[in-house]
Amino acid sequence: MTEKANSSDPALSLRGYFRLFLLLFVVVITVPLAFVFRFLLPWFWWIIPNWFHRSICSVLGLTIDVSGQPLRGRGAIYVSNHISWKDIFILGAVVKHASFVSKAEVGSNPVMKSVVDLQKTIYVRRDKRSDSKRQSEEMAQRISNGDRLIFFPEGTTTRGVHVQRFKSTLFAVVEMILSRQDGDLPVQPITLSFTHANNLAVLRAKRTHIGWIGEVGFWSHFKLALNRVSTRVRVDFHEPIFCEKGVCRKELAQQCEAVIAEGLSQTHRDRA
Repeated sequence: MTEKANSSDPALSLRGYFRLFLLLFVVVITVPLAFVFRFLLPWFWWIIPNWFHRSICSVLGLTIDVSGQPLRGRGAIYVSNHISWKDIFILGAVVKHASFVSKAEVGSNPVMKSVVDLQKTIYVRRDKRSDSKRQSEEMAQRISNGDRLIFFPEGTTTRGVHVQRFKSTLFAVVEMILSRQDGDLPVQPITLSFTHANNLAVLRAKRTHIGWIGEVGFWSHFKLALNRVSTRVRVDFHEPIFCEKGVCRKELAQQCEAVIAEGLSQTHRDRA
């Protein structure tokens, strides 16, 4: 169940308008470049999205502190908790050659769709169980071809205080791949935590402005981000889990959830 919060609709400051102009400028540059790379230089398609995400983070005043190392090599899965629409830019900036797995509702938002489509996103519908096998087949094919996928198994955004129960449906692709091939498949848990806003530690009461939750509209939350002077976020890459044939998707989901939850708790303890 999605956490709820009330938030007023803020007016854009001069800083906000300037940042909005810069964001539009970055988008105008990125779209044609992404088209060229996608069709003329397909082996290097990820360069433009990675540059785009790093540019957006810079414009929004996002500073990313990274702990650990992302997986290298072909064919892997990253699993992360989900706090805000900014997670896409953050992970897109620090993880190269990876695509997102996103709920279909994101595709109905033209702004978010234009962003995540740069990353060759796979859209899934959680309300239609009949589509789950087809979606798993698509993900399995992409991973078998060497792609890396980023999951948000909570299925919604949160305040970033706790990790919600992970849905195991997405992890069915791991079972599917390992039932068809020998060897293992690496799954790497990632913990995201927004630690500072405007150079001050983010307190529980202010997490409504950080996490995109409840009935807060995208445009209202977007304006809050544009007006904010700076935001600091921590990305912890945990030790990968090398899954082997016979792995249980539910147990894997629980294992990833526990690792990420402990990482989030540790971040809070470090700031206490």
